[in-house]
Amino acid sequence: MLWDKHWEDLSNDLERRLQREHQNPGLTLSVDQRKNICLYELELIMRKNGRSLKDYPPMPLPSSDMLLQLRNRFIREQLDYDISIEAENIQMMLPSLNSDQIDIFSTVVNADDSNHGGRFFVYGSGGTGKIYLRKVIVAALRSKGKIILSVASSGIAALLLPFGKTVHAMFKIPINLIEATYCLFSKHSELANLIRQTSLSIWDEAPMSHQWVIETGDSS
Repeated sequence: MLWDKHWEDLSNDLERRLQREHQNPGLTLSVDQRKNICLYELELIMRKNGRSLKDYPPMPLPSSDMLLQLRNRFIREQLDYDISIEAENIQMMLPSLNSDQIDIFSTVVNADDSNHGGRFFVYGSGGTGKIYLRKVIVAALRSKGKIILSVASSGIAALLLPFGKTVHAMFKIPINLIEATYCLFSKHSELANLIRQTSLSIWDEAPMSHQWVIETGDSS
């Protein structure tokens, strides 16, 4: 098919154009993202002439979810990593996990792969490898282009996390809670769309937060 042979030529300048538009020279696109944007541009051209890619099966169609990711500044921020580097990291780090870490790693990653979800509490004293385990899990999911939100109960701990923020800043939780309440953002906002696209949220030092903060964060 012509598309399979020429999509790379058609999408050659897309990455540079997006870097200029978003003033982010470090922005990189995956193969799927490049293909999707190229399909979107073709669809716009087709519609100007009263046609659509739908008129030419088996031509693929652009994904609205992927376009949403590229337009949403919060999602772009969380996807600002190199998938190939994350894949190298997981190959290097995974063999060094001990049996307990492997069990936790498999449980979390399998829950994401199967779309079953879940909540997991990892407890261990200092020096038991919690941070290293977290890095391996993050690398595994990011090697697949997934979004991981890293939050912490304190600002100092958040600085040690990749793209880390305090739980109050990330989920717009009021500082002075009278009781468990709602996060201060609309379900139609860019932040809400980011949360919908998120595969995993990591909350460091969660037991240091008040029960109401945890319940409010969970409501998001």
